[in-house]
Amino acid sequence: MIAKRIDMRDAAKSRATRLAKYVTDELERAGRVAGVFTVNCISDDALLAAKEIEICQARNTRTREDKTYHLLLSFPDGERPDGDRLREIAAAAAKALGYGEHQRIAVVHDDTDNLHMHLIINKIHPVRHTIHTPRRDFKILGEVCVNLERDYALTPTNHEPGKNAAGVKARDMEAHSGAESFVSYAKEKATPLLAAAQSWDALHHGLAEAGIFLRLRGNGLVMVDQTGAVAVKASAVGRDFAKGKLEKRFGAFVPHDASRTPLQSPMQSTGKPESTYRKDPLAGTSQLYQQYLTEKETAWKDQKAQLAAVWDEQKQIMRRIAASEKLDLPRAVPYHRKRLLRLQARNSANAAIADVRRSMGKRRSEIKARHKPLGYIEWLKREAERGNIPAIYALRRRGSVAPAVINITARDLRSVTVIASKISHVTGRGTLFYRTGEDIFRDNGNHLSLKKDITEQGVKAALMIAMTKFNGQPLAVNGSDELKAHCINVAAKAGLDLSFADPDMERERQKRVLPDSSRDAPSRTAPERQETMKEQTHNRSHSIPREQQRRGMTR
Repeated sequence: MIAKRIDMRDAAKSRATRLAKYVTDELERAGRVAGVFTVNCISDDALLAAKEIEICQARNTRTREDKTYHLLLSFPDGERPDGDRLREIAAAAAKALGYGEHQRIAVVHDDTDNLHMHLIINKIHPVRHTIHTPRRDFKILGEVCVNLERDYALTPTNHEPGKNAAGVKARDMEAHSGAESFVSYAKEKATPLLAAAQSWDALHHGLAEAGIFLRLRGNGLVMVDQTGAVAVKASAVGRDFAKGKLEKRFGAFVPHDASRTPLQSPMQSTGKPESTYRKDPLAGTSQLYQQYLTEKETAWKDQKAQLAAVWDEQKQIMRRIAASEKLDLPRAVPYHRKRLLRLQARNSANAAIADVRRSMGKRRSEIKARHKPLGYIEWLKREAERGNIPAIYALRRRGSVAPAVINITARDLRSVTVIASKISHVTGRGTLFYRTGEDIFRDNGNHLSLKKDITEQGVKAALMIAMTKFNGQPLAVNGSDELKAHCINVAAKAGLDLSFADPDMERERQKRVLPDSSRDAPSRTAPERQETMKEQTHNRSHSIPREQQRRGMTR
């Protein structure tokens, strides 16, 4: 379990009503909001409760701090506490932070790989109207998580606060952008060099061959890349790179001097490093990444061209307005009358200019939003929603392998089967959410997961997708007896040409098959059924590895 406070740089974005609108918005993803509940509020509606919170916050006029505390509670893969447990967990976290009596709104999201809950907490006490801000809340949250994991038998997670701020930021950047950080690159290249180096010169030359350079900054050392545009504290790469430890080992710091490069160094002939930091992707292939870069460059060019056209149009309109402001009045018109007419013309021109700036500014905002380049992970997710098999596979490999560019083979791509027309959205780890009517179920790669309240239509759609996905192999259904009975009933009623891996389920299904279907066509063996499914899905899907063929659905 992970508990994290989410800070907002802009105080306006931290308003309770704005946060409530965001966390309760489905964002065109059916099933995103799995539950909403309020505490110490009159209304059970999140938006109305947020207005109550803002009314309470308005009673405190002294503080200049942010009056809203935004807490995120996330659970590991496979852990899905029910509503009562989520309420108890939220109450325990709020009480530990000193917000037991404060108003709060909890919104549960189930549209990602991990079930998570947003808590919007009013930092202003509803009776005393004083503000409470917990100090060193990361320690409090760590202790709360340990206690909750013990009390509710949740998967233990490391709750030790990160001592290396640069490393934490680099990890977050890699998670969001999908690109290798300079910290990771430097750690991979510099760590073995430090172990082999015997002097400052040897260390400098080894790092230079990797496009990394040590520089003095303040009282410590930093590592910079070849361009000098990217820098990180040397101690963030590893504690052994701290200035004190290096000077204890090699003596007083000696700056890098390229003229002292050893004769055997590869930089001797070219003067260029063997490798440089290029912010390579951590997921996908070079072909995927190049396609992304091409589309990104195209988006920037289109945005720039359209913005320039809008600016030119605005300038022309401004010139016409300025020309209309100049009045050619007869000399016979009295001076005070001329002055009044010119003032009226100027006021009209200023109003017209304000309208033009407002309308053109709106057009520019629309252009920026329409042609905004996506981050690499967001681009992969968009491509996955369109049925791009390499993009789905790349997302599914994220986090499952060491940071490196993933080489996707033809065999890997045959392991991915999708029904693109039914995809609702895709998560950052390649989990596909299928939507049929009001039902949502997920494809985790080797199994389908169904919700408890799924309808007969949803079960039928899931079974049909499973038939295609697992290439006609017997389906293994893991879950409650209710789910198994539901699958049997739907398969028999719909006359689906499938079989279950569980012998008892298969016997029950055969008993319930409609008499007409049993008389019209003789029962086929599993190999015959497999051949039929191969013919039906040859042009629209791919097969899967044999080790995954007997996996089925869970709930």
